[in-house]
Amino acid sequence: MKSKLGLVSIILFFVGLIAFMIAYLLVISHLLIIGAIASGMGFVLALFAEKDRDKKRGLIGNGILLIFAIFPFIVRILYWTGP
Repeated sequence: MKSKLGLVSIILFFVGLIAFMIAYLLVISHLLIIGAIASGMGFVLALFAEKDRDKKRGLIGNGILLIFAIFPFIVRILYWTGP
């Protein structure tokens, strides 16, 4: 079962990547949330996967997606809100 977690993590990475690309191109905020949830689930699944290249790819890919998903929300909340 652990051997398949890495593959599921990579699949969730691609789901998140496609959701982010469509969200940024078409400005649909719901897809950003879907992409963040998919990459978060993929990151957690990659933590429990067997130690092979799928685990590394899942951790790195989903980690990068999470950074790009969380960073715009933090900037929007902290810096673009006025008093």
